[in-house]
Amino acid sequence: MTRTRDLLFYRTFVTAVIVYAIVSCSRGTPVVESYPESMAHRINIDGTIIHYFDFHPEASGLPVIYVHGYSGVGFEAFYWYEALGEQHRLIAPDLPGSGYSDKPDVEYTADFYADFLLRFVDGLGIDRFHLVAHSVGGQVAIKFATSEHTGTRVDRLVLLAPYALDRQASPLLELLADV
Repeated sequence: MTRTRDLLFYRTFVTAVIVYAIVSCSRGTPVVESYPESMAHRINIDGTIIHYFDFHPEASGLPVIYVHGYSGVGFEAFYWYEALGEQHRLIAPDLPGSGYSDKPDVEYTADFYADFLLRFVDGLGIDRFHLVAHSVGGQVAIKFATSEHTGTRVDRLVLLAPYALDRQASPLLELLADV
């Protein structure tokens, strides 16, 4: 039964990603003003105001945390939250330095963002969740999910076009990743 439910979750999520890709290419640039205002929130994380979207907060399944990539914002999740369904809460922050979140004077590294992610989910009172990341957000998600201190909190890790090589692969793969 659990395996069937897991397969259903994966199929639903993959379908959502495909729908996101098709819709984002056909509708053009998203308009932030088009989302319901009740989905946008702010939270203070150690003196930094973080803007985030919270879709289906009443959902009973494990929440899905979305980590955007370089120059991205949490609004990216707006295109596929409906396809994900009302079974899972979807939380998508504007990472510090991005979107409507504060821009503290710090070095923005994958380690900084992984530490931020821990403080963010703790601030929301979330113990266990699915972690979805796009592009450079993949580095953050991998650091978070593979840490002995935080990795047990991640139920599923989904990477969307991750830029996570970080000079660990062959020169050919690095060149392909840069392209």
